[in-house]
Amino acid sequence: MVRADGEVRDVLIQLRFMDPDSCIFTVVDITEQQRTEESLRFTQFAMDRARDLIVWVRNDGSIFYANDSACESLGYSREELLSMTVFQVDPTYPRQAWVPAWTKLRRDGSLLIEVSPRRKDGSVFSLEISASFLSYGDGEYACAFMRDVTERKLMEDSLRMSEERFHALFESAGDAIMIVRDVIIGCNGKTLEMFGCGRDYIMGKTLAVFSPERQSGGERSAEEAAAKTRACLQGIPQFFEWKFLRADGTAFDAEVSLTSIDIRGEAYLQAIIRDITRRKRTEENLRRLSIAIEQAAEEIIITDAEGVIQYVNPAFEAITGYSRQEAIGQTPRLVRSGVHDRAFYEDLWNTIKGGDIWTGRITNMRKDGTLIEEDAIISPLLDSAGSLTGYVSLKRDITEEVKLHSQFRQAQKMESVGTLAGGIAHDFNNILTALIGYATIVQMKMEKDSPLLPYIDQVLSASEKAADLTRSLLAFSRQQPITLAPLDLNDAIRATEKLLKRLLTEDIDLRTNLAGERTVVMADRSQIDQILFNLVTNARDAMPRGGVLAIETAVVHMDRRFIGKFGFGEPGQFVLASVSDTGMGMDAATREKIFDPFFTTKELGRGTGLGLATVYGIVKQHNGYITVDSEPNQGTTFRIYLPAVELTAVNKERQTPAVRGGDELILVAEDDKEVRGFMCDVLKRYGYRIIEAVDGEEAVSSFRDHGDIDLVILDSVMPKRNGREAYEEIRGIDPRARVLFMSGYTRDIVLDKGVEEGKFDFIAKPLLIDKLLARVREILDR
Repeated sequence: MVRADGEVRDVLIQLRFMDPDSCIFTVVDITEQQRTEESLRFTQFAMDRARDLIVWVRNDGSIFYANDSACESLGYSREELLSMTVFQVDPTYPRQAWVPAWTKLRRDGSLLIEVSPRRKDGSVFSLEISASFLSYGDGEYACAFMRDVTERKLMEDSLRMSEERFHALFESAGDAIMIVRDVIIGCNGKTLEMFGCGRDYIMGKTLAVFSPERQSGGERSAEEAAAKTRACLQGIPQFFEWKFLRADGTAFDAEVSLTSIDIRGEAYLQAIIRDITRRKRTEENLRRLSIAIEQAAEEIIITDAEGVIQYVNPAFEAITGYSRQEAIGQTPRLVRSGVHDRAFYEDLWNTIKGGDIWTGRITNMRKDGTLIEEDAIISPLLDSAGSLTGYVSLKRDITEEVKLHSQFRQAQKMESVGTLAGGIAHDFNNILTALIGYATIVQMKMEKDSPLLPYIDQVLSASEKAADLTRSLLAFSRQQPITLAPLDLNDAIRATEKLLKRLLTEDIDLRTNLAGERTVVMADRSQIDQILFNLVTNARDAMPRGGVLAIETAVVHMDRRFIGKFGFGEPGQFVLASVSDTGMGMDAATREKIFDPFFTTKELGRGTGLGLATVYGIVKQHNGYITVDSEPNQGTTFRIYLPAVELTAVNKERQTPAVRGGDELILVAEDDKEVRGFMCDVLKRYGYRIIEAVDGEEAVSSFRDHGDIDLVILDSVMPKRNGREAYEEIRGIDPRARVLFMSGYTRDIVLDKGVEEGKFDFIAKPLLIDKLLARVREILDR
């Protein structure tokens, strides 16, 4: 219906006939009602199709209304839902909680809760309910708008679990973790443990508080930290080593990982700090150990469990001659010499494979083929589980040490044999003194045409040969009397060269190569000649088919390097004389015995075995050294080193004074009856008056009883009192007493008895008449 103002209105017309001709129209304006109904239809439509679940519930819990989303989410039809209660939809909801909840809803007008209903298929999901209270007529209703928050709950649970997990990891981390924004705003328990403080102490402070003024490299901590912070905030993570200070001021080294993290849209720094003090200490120890291994003088070899070399130190390279590159990947057989048999190596490997340490001496071979004597310690390497991972070998080169020990043993042997030989020669000299002396007296008393004279000559000739033998023994034992004087070795060789050539066969070429500088030594000329004759004779016999014999001289300087290399000598200048031949040479066993007295490789009757022993003794008596280098079929070289002197004077022959007698009183003290008798007979024959003493004690007593004795002749070795003791007592009686010592030993042995050199005169046995008389007269005429 249209109103006068043009507005259209909805009306309800009721027509009632009064009679056939009249009726009553009732017009009711239902415009508002229509609008309300339309609104209700729209509301119903909206509620039915809303995405949220909408359910109306009565105060007894029965469902009054459910929209499409509720039906769809719960899996029930509308008819099914309208016949159910909330306790059927959510069996977990406690009935005793319903009344308090409804009371609260009525009082407050609204209620917000979360429930977990069960779908028709039995699955459970989460709903967030926003309920409003509605009272209509006699009924009370709750209009519940429900939203499925299952995914949100899962996300929240996941986030909560992540946060819990992060917090657990954060707190249980083995490294210190700090969250920094200008100052420290968060840290884990490890941080407090590492820095030795409580959380209140560390929070709100800057990292500079926990850093020294300067870092290990000299950088200022504040400047360096600021630079790293800027770089990190620019998106460049930082990883570096840093020196921190604990709360008590002690410093420690750490590795720091600095990254930028976003928290609620703001940039923060996360610092993960690892204390590397122990690692740095371990690294330093490993560095020192590595340096020690690299610089060790001993060979160090490390192999794997199969024995393949993994590492060798520089000492291995220096000693064996193999480079590290050549050795790695090889086995220790690389230096095997072939000296040891299979059983030796089987024992070695069985020992170390069984987990034990093998120690012993082993002979290996250098790259150049020369042999090395080594003391070795080989140990198995085990991991923490006790499994074998490899082997380590420590070897010390004792080649020179073995050589020195061999030389020492040889020297001891030579000393012992020399002492024995000297003792024999001394006793034999006493016998020869009497033999030669009395034979000479007999010779002097015999007529020149006596038929017995040739026999006496033969006795004297044989005695001279015996004396030569004793001189050889004394030379070997370094007890032969010698007269030292400055001698140019070059001059001595030139003077004897012609004689030496006469010793050689025509097929031997004698060559000399003498040093251009002076080669002056303190030596006994006759002894040097004997060395040359003996060595040349030996070389000749070693070259039956001819060859080359070379005599050379040089001046060498012995220093520590020389002594360390060759194993003998003392610092200073030495004259070297070498005698080399191209003969048969000799093996090691022969070289060991070559200087032994009476040792010879010559045929029976072709040598005494004293030639080289004599050379050895003479060299030692001259404070020199002798070496021999020889191999079978490679010839032989003898090298003699004698101390050089600055003197340029040469040895001159002394003229033997004429034999004269006298009438002075002489005391002769000699324990050997034959020698004493011979001496007294000779001296008496030449006019001297004689007093005899059989030992040192009688000599002192006789000197004390006869105050007018002009000369005392003392044997150096006597019973009761030796020559030195008797000499000292005699000089105590008369400091001006003149004494002549005699001995079958060298002058050095007499000195060893305690007599000061320069305060006595000396004559060597065997005594020859003319030499004895000349020496006595010389002393008496002073």
